[in-house]
Amino acid sequence: MLKDFWKNLPRPIVGLSPMEGYSDSAFRRVCKTVNPNLITVTEFTSADGLHHASEKLRKKLYFHPDEQPVIAQIFGKNEETFLSATKVCEDMGFSGIDINMGCPSKKVVKSEHGVALRRDHDLAFKLIEVVAKNTSLPVSVKTRLGWNDASDLIDFCKGAENAGADMICIHARTYKVPYKVPAQWEHLYELKKHISIPLLGNGG
Repeated sequence: MLKDFWKNLPRPIVGLSPMEGYSDSAFRRVCKTVNPNLITVTEFTSADGLHHASEKLRKKLYFHPDEQPVIAQIFGKNEETFLSATKVCEDMGFSGIDINMGCPSKKVVKSEHGVALRRDHDLAFKLIEVVAKNTSLPVSVKTRLGWNDASDLIDFCKGAENAGADMICIHARTYKVPYKVPAQWEHLYELKKHISIPLLGNGG
């Protein structure tokens, strides 16, 4: 089953984390020549944009067959546009869909996207559910330890799993902690005891 994508991959999983303005198709193909086993992820793309101007945003999601398996990463806060974006990603032939709930950009957070969704668990879970229930593709979620601290990490990730997430990737810092602070991996070791889906660590 496609939904078992993450569970069936050999360990360790080596993935190319998306970076806005950097990890376009050409960059991903260069990385695949260095390590053909990489799982590549697109730059994060607005679900609203895919809903209202899908042809324009499809160019941003473009990938070459050599990049497979390649995951489409989307962001937003609207269930209707997430449903539209899910269909676009399926039609384009992606191997999976990743939901960005971790971007700390001030512009993204101000729009209540990205890591801002960590402050609204109910909405976050609804978005995951609407994607998971309307696609046969595996669905993953990328987020952070939390907003100020990691006190809600276990509850959030258990809720994400119950909503249909097949994998979770955690950037091991909170929104409020700057990048110069070392990643806090100990929270991921504890989290793994409470969820049954694959867990990836990010931020080292």
